[in-house]
Amino acid sequence: MNNIWEFLIMTLTVSLSSGLIMIIKALLKDKLTPRWQYGIWSLLIIRMLLPVAVSNRYILVPVPLWIETLKALCESHLSSAYSQVFFPLDNPWFLPLITSAPRSITDWIFVIYAAGVVISLLLCLVSYVKLRRLISEALPLSAANGTLIEHVCEKYGLKACRAVEMAGLPSAFVCGIIKPVLVLPAGTLTDEKIILHELLHLKYKDAFQSVIWAVFRALHWCNPFMHYVFNCIGNDMESLCDRRVLEKLEGEERRDYGKILLLMANDRYPRAFGTTSLSNGGKNIAKRIACIAHFKKYPKGMALVSVCIGIMLIQPLFFGSEFHGVASSINDYSAANSEMILQKDLASTRINRCSTMAGAIDAYAKGLIYENGLYLAAALPLAEQKSIYDEMCRSRDDGWIYTHVENNLGARAFARSHNPEVRISNPYEVCNIKQAASDSDEFQCQLVIYSTSNDADALPGISIIPLSVTMEKGSWVVIPSGETEFMEIDESSWGHPRGFVREILALTPMSTYEGVGTNGYITASCCTFYNVDNTVETQNDLSWFLGNSFSFNEAPVTNAEFEHADMDFDITYTFTGSREQLKNISYVTLENMFYDSAADIPSDPEARMDDENFAPIKESGGGSSSTGWSYQAETYDNHDWNGTIRDINSGGRYYPKREIINSFKHVSASGDASLPPVVNPEVLVARVYIDGFDTEYIISKEVSQDEQ
Repeated sequence: MNNIWEFLIMTLTVSLSSGLIMIIKALLKDKLTPRWQYGIWSLLIIRMLLPVAVSNRYILVPVPLWIETLKALCESHLSSAYSQVFFPLDNPWFLPLITSAPRSITDWIFVIYAAGVVISLLLCLVSYVKLRRLISEALPLSAANGTLIEHVCEKYGLKACRAVEMAGLPSAFVCGIIKPVLVLPAGTLTDEKIILHELLHLKYKDAFQSVIWAVFRALHWCNPFMHYVFNCIGNDMESLCDRRVLEKLEGEERRDYGKILLLMANDRYPRAFGTTSLSNGGKNIAKRIACIAHFKKYPKGMALVSVCIGIMLIQPLFFGSEFHGVASSINDYSAANSEMILQKDLASTRINRCSTMAGAIDAYAKGLIYENGLYLAAALPLAEQKSIYDEMCRSRDDGWIYTHVENNLGARAFARSHNPEVRISNPYEVCNIKQAASDSDEFQCQLVIYSTSNDADALPGISIIPLSVTMEKGSWVVIPSGETEFMEIDESSWGHPRGFVREILALTPMSTYEGVGTNGYITASCCTFYNVDNTVETQNDLSWFLGNSFSFNEAPVTNAEFEHADMDFDITYTFTGSREQLKNISYVTLENMFYDSAADIPSDPEARMDDENFAPIKESGGGSSSTGWSYQAETYDNHDWNGTIRDINSGGRYYPKREIINSFKHVSASGDASLPPVVNPEVLVARVYIDGFDTEYIISKEVSQDEQ
């Protein structure tokens, strides 16, 4: 951790995890064994070791959002060396690290916290060194106690360690991890059950476990709740050791063991770092005696129950709850708390970054369409949040709602018309997503926005925005990569807006094809339009009678996926004959079909690959046959053919998340199902009929970018 905010989110997350464990333990106090009661704390160790970063996951309550908002409100007035206002917290390591000299009050608070951790650890180390020095001067083990230790080890199948005696001890204890020492009170014969207790501590490495808990206690030295938690953990360790002792004793011996604990009820001997002891305070011993009085053997099936409960706790402790979408507090907006609302909503965009490429493009497109700064902040790189924040502040000061950010695309009303005659169901598409390199997470595409308006001052048309989509800190972000192209269109032609898109030169094809025949040549291009399913179900007062209706989802979906892809082909045949030959031609038909590879083309290219009713006819028109061939026919009554015939057709709709269409490749980049399929047919087969005669059969192959 590098700043005080990362510590806060870590200690609060750990506190919530501890609280959840303690609630479960309290509910199952008499139902599960002490082994489970202590063993369940191992989940807390893992939770404390794992990095805690600000994300859209939280435990019980949205601590990440609260801390990120508080950080933004405080740091916006400071110039801290350890924290940045518009960059989310990232806590990859649970130990504090001072990276530079402090410059602000929050920096100094973090330095004080780090100093507290170091001091706490040093105090533990110093106390341990002093104790080891005293042990080195201790008395040799008496013959009686030595014989008793050997007897206990032989009777219960345990291993001993080096043992000494020390005057003034209230109870025996084990000290050390690598070279442990059993320390007994001098001048008296230690009870067999006390030695058994300490040897069981030795067997299960409880001294080492106490060191681990002491280190974590030092990391949370300023959190009183965690001190209470670590005390409870120590008590559970002792209760488990009591359980192990009682399992080896019989009837009267168990009562005697309880009497030994009772004699220590007023003992307040503090346990030192790296040691174990039978005593852990009067109040705690009273609880242990109560457990001994109710000692019982649990059914064998409870072990499975214990494991199942532990597994169930993994999800809330390690994965937490998750939310998607960009929060907007417009309904709660007021001038009095405008800054807090603005920072809170921007914080929500930082902790809820776009987890998919489609989600990033969806957020960016809707940010432009609805001029919403929060949507743009969710999709753009983190370095852009400061400028977005400044623009939102200016909008607020100018009387706009605080989310307003100018889209800088001119006076156009993007898909916001309430006139049903001009409103469209999906105001944007993503065209021709290409991977920058085979091993890259960067993609290039064009965002196509269809704008409609019933406002005389607004221009209906199509905007094409070149984008680069890449990863930033594990999330997808959008980066505008070129000038926006806009084309005004007549709303009377709105039924086929995609046809107008193809006419704009800025729309780079997904792939291009070239092939040369005997009398001419083929040039073709393929454009792929990807769509996110933005249909949402809405209700009205008559839903019970008319049923629910559907509308466009105006809120961004940061984990969206592409629901389908539409392929459009533009194929042109150019005749290279003489002008005299052109004058003698009265009608032409162009047939075409794409194949995944040349190996898929039928072996007999001269054979008809269509049904009998699909013969070239002397009339203009286009369509497709039952076997998948597309065709375009043109007649020239005055023999005025210019030598080219063009077929613009749709290659169909393909669903990335459904069954793959065999005639095309669908490869998800990086193996991620949330990425778009790369639709890339390799071969175009075209047949040209001039005046009804089979004139040309051309196989066109995809042209690489280098060849282009």
